[in-house]
Amino acid sequence: MGKLYIANRHLEISVILLVLLVFITLFSNGQNRDKFPQDSISEKLQIDKLNNLSYLLIDSSKSLSYKSLAYKFGIDALNRSQKINYKKGEVQSNINLGLFYTITCNYIKAYECYYSALTIANNFNLVSEQLNIYKKIGNLCTILKQVDKSKSFLLKSLALSEAIKDTFNICDNLIFLGQNATQMADTQTSLNYYFIAQKLIERFNNPILESKVNRALGDVYLSVKSYEKATKYYLKVITTNNRVDINFGNNTGAVYTLLAYIAQINGNYDTALHYNKMALEWRKDHKQVDQYISSLLNIGNSYLDLNQYDSTLYYLKSGLDLAIQNKIYQLIEYGYQNLYKFYQVKHDWKNAIICFKKFTEAKDSVQAVNYRYNITLFETNQALSETEKKNENLKVENDIQRLNLKIKTIQIIVLLGFVFLSLIITVLVYRLYIKNKKSRIALKSINSQLDAEVEDRKKIAEQLRESESLHRFLTEHSMDLISRMDNRFHFTYVSPSCRNIYGFEPSELLSVTNQAEIIHPDFRDSLLREYSEMIRRKEPVKFRYRTKGKDGNYFWVESHVNPIFDEMTGELLESIAVIRDITERVDQEDAIRENAKQKELLIREIHHRSKNNMGVLISIISMQKNKTRNKELLDNLTDLQSRVRTMTLVHDQLYRSRNIVTLSFREYLENLTSTISMAFSGDNIVLHTDIHESYFDVEVSLTLGLILNELLTNAFKYAFPDHQQGNIRIDFHPLPSRQKKGEYKEMKWILSVKDDGTGLPPDFDLETTSSLGMQIITTLSEQLHGKIKAEGKDGTRFSIYLPELTNQKEKE
Repeated sequence: MGKLYIANRHLEISVILLVLLVFITLFSNGQNRDKFPQDSISEKLQIDKLNNLSYLLIDSSKSLSYKSLAYKFGIDALNRSQKINYKKGEVQSNINLGLFYTITCNYIKAYECYYSALTIANNFNLVSEQLNIYKKIGNLCTILKQVDKSKSFLLKSLALSEAIKDTFNICDNLIFLGQNATQMADTQTSLNYYFIAQKLIERFNNPILESKVNRALGDVYLSVKSYEKATKYYLKVITTNNRVDINFGNNTGAVYTLLAYIAQINGNYDTALHYNKMALEWRKDHKQVDQYISSLLNIGNSYLDLNQYDSTLYYLKSGLDLAIQNKIYQLIEYGYQNLYKFYQVKHDWKNAIICFKKFTEAKDSVQAVNYRYNITLFETNQALSETEKKNENLKVENDIQRLNLKIKTIQIIVLLGFVFLSLIITVLVYRLYIKNKKSRIALKSINSQLDAEVEDRKKIAEQLRESESLHRFLTEHSMDLISRMDNRFHFTYVSPSCRNIYGFEPSELLSVTNQAEIIHPDFRDSLLREYSEMIRRKEPVKFRYRTKGKDGNYFWVESHVNPIFDEMTGELLESIAVIRDITERVDQEDAIRENAKQKELLIREIHHRSKNNMGVLISIISMQKNKTRNKELLDNLTDLQSRVRTMTLVHDQLYRSRNIVTLSFREYLENLTSTISMAFSGDNIVLHTDIHESYFDVEVSLTLGLILNELLTNAFKYAFPDHQQGNIRIDFHPLPSRQKKGEYKEMKWILSVKDDGTGLPPDFDLETTSSLGMQIITTLSEQLHGKIKAEGKDGTRFSIYLPELTNQKEKE
């Protein structure tokens, strides 16, 4: 035994050493895969400086020579990054080169650079770089008029920005998405993106983004000819740029020009001339040649509107000469068009014809350039499609290579595992041998115990026979049919009560080979599905169906089936079923159901008529409003109309809902707030709601709706005078435990209406106020046994604390 023990210990030590060797090998391989060449910190700093300089030259320089220098810096940074395996530098270099190629209209090269940068960023999880690349590709797709693809990349960039809480890029992406929606002529979606970005920027306080979003909003409102709103946002751009001395995207001169355009449309020619001169001065200071020429022509056009012909001719010829000198065909076309109009006004038909001819020639040149540009875009899109296919194929090949490498690794692991398993089996076999030897010794004692158990089993069998006799007596004298079925659904036993239920003798029912013959056809498929589900779940099931008696008539039965399974294999052995005739019960249920249906129709009709009667009442109040000139009476009638409409909503929702007793309180409040908000329509107030899903009966819902009507109407009417901007928030939810203190400890719900407007008067007192609205709120709150709290800090907040309300959803 001592030698066997020593051999066993040797085997165990060998297995442990082999396991350690396997893990050391795998760990060292993993370390080698993750290890990259170490580059010096100074070299990385040099690469970062090159990339920053390249980006600044591309972004800010107008000179082609500077952009060429930026390209050289980008190539140099890329080569040095690849040499020392500096992935972040390599990504930034590719982004800068993509920007360069985009500006120089080499879109295929730009896409290739962006794709290379994205591949590296994805492989090494460089999230900030990923969102920047998605944004760049989205802008490139916008240039190529691939609007859907542009939106897809911008949404990816937005998602990453939100994931890392990068507020600047969140706002920037929202603005780009708004421009994308504008390109798709989806004005409402565009405005939604801009307003969300505007709210974030107000908290973020970034002048560049503030200028950018205001310019975008002005462009949208200008496109829909909402000139007043467009002017408001353009003036905000000018104010922001002058306040912090910025010029995001060289947009100050363009905004002056747009303001001049709006003034010209509205017939304010002096204002248009003023803004055009502001644009000219600004563009001259910032050396914007093309835009400077455009402003000269715009000023000439403004003087033409003002009938100041000498100034008109001076500015038009000055702008036209510079346009011809710089070969800017669009401005040449614009200049000759205005000169043609000028000579028409002066009745100089000879010069008018000459200008019209040159205008036509310039227009043809512009159309030719546009045609060539469109062809270039088409060819670029075709080439990009082919590039994308190649990239996809390359990605598939890389995935296959990685899969092959993984398979080889798995094969090595499996081989080592097999060796390890073999050693384990050897040890287990040896231990099993020792264990069996001990088992043989114990077997003799077990045999003696078995003899004793045999005697016990004989006694148990006798008890079972007695129990079976008792069960048979109960089965044969039961009013319900008790049956047993094998796993093929054939009856193997039926109790004598089948005569009373089916009219069959037990022998006749046992001879039925297919139970479907006596089951109504409408229930056969559903019973088969339910029976299969019972076998799958291995749980007793209750069935309810129609079956046929011996006389051929169908009647209702209820069957409780208990399946019995083999403990070893889990297969169905047999089933025991108790079947009861429930025809009389079903008839009673049908009668009750029909009665309930008629009652429901009657109640629905009552709600419908109540809604119609209140509609008539609202119309009568409207007629009375049209006849009165008393402002106080008019306001009172309007408030009364709002209160009646609040009650109308309850009956309308109950009439439309499936439940005629209770209604969804959240849906009711959302409809109510929407109705009140539409009555006080205006874009200066933003309404926010946070309403807990709950179901209350009519009385509770109507009372809370009337309270909310009064509070929300007061907020709209008094919180924001002179169309001030503001927010109103409505909250309804269970009261948190931390607020259940003092007089509120018995309260369960809280309804609050808060605004950030002018606040309450200093002398406001809930108990002494005499306004009808506050009296209604107080009275209705008392009906619900609630408490009111009013606060006037940072606006106004009314909180209604309510005790336990019957939540019908929970009750059901």
